[in-house]
Amino acid sequence: MTNRINHANDEKLRFISKEIDITDKNMQRLRHSIESYVRNQTRLRSKTIKMSEVFQDFSDSEAPALSEILSSIAEKLKEREKSREVMSNRISVMCGEPLKIYSTLCSKVKAELKIRDNAYDKQSRKKSSLDKMIINNSGDRSKINQAQLDLLSSSQVVHHSTNLLVESVERFEIQKRLDLKTCLSDFLWSEINFHAKALEGLTKLHQQIHLTNLNEDLIEINERINLASSRPGSPVRSLSNSPSKGHFSHENLSPTKKSYEENEVGGKKILFTNENSLSKRPSLKAGSY
Repeated sequence: MTNRINHANDEKLRFISKEIDITDKNMQRLRHSIESYVRNQTRLRSKTIKMSEVFQDFSDSEAPALSEILSSIAEKLKEREKSREVMSNRISVMCGEPLKIYSTLCSKVKAELKIRDNAYDKQSRKKSSLDKMIINNSGDRSKINQAQLDLLSSSQVVHHSTNLLVESVERFEIQKRLDLKTCLSDFLWSEINFHAKALEGLTKLHQQIHLTNLNEDLIEINERINLASSRPGSPVRSLSNSPSKGHFSHENLSPTKKSYEENEVGGKKILFTNENSLSKRPSLKAGSY
């Protein structure tokens, strides 16, 4: 009977020891994962802020309608990253920090488990000593009685340490579940709050993009082109002031080249020939009479 009780106690202690080890390992992994998540959020925030700066620089060189959209995107991204920073700080404080104590809590339970193991080992030695004494010195009642008292005392220590261990494990499991409940609740609430605000802002921005008539910028662009062409030395202005192809003037005629012009003289088309000199008489086209 006693052996069965001891065996059951041993199984219980092994189970407790295994559960504490698993909890300690999982809590460390969860804490490290949360810390890594917060670091990734910080890196993502930095990259998004850089992107918002690109949008802002882009908007400075565009016409009003497109510029307003690009500027709004930059502003919304910055607002979202402020909310992301709040979320990351909340997760770090409310979720990561409480998990750090579990290394100490698990060590405390393991220490109590070790105390109980030591008490149990002492009880086993007392029992073994009593058994040998009964076999070897069965007539020495005083020593046997003293050994029995020592065994009883050690058994009480084992019983007391076992009860303390069970109570500690029960408190540990209650606190673990309460802390995990709080941690998970804060984590999910932080995510919900951040994504809800982000979704609201991005939805308004999406509507703004589709409600804005970007073709209104064409008027502004044409005005810029006309303004640029009116400046002295502008390539556009130079092209507009140059003579059109196929139009000639007497001033542009070279004295070494032959040029022809047509005029109507008395209703007749007359061909004027200019070759080396403009003093030659006009010749009439064949068939003009």
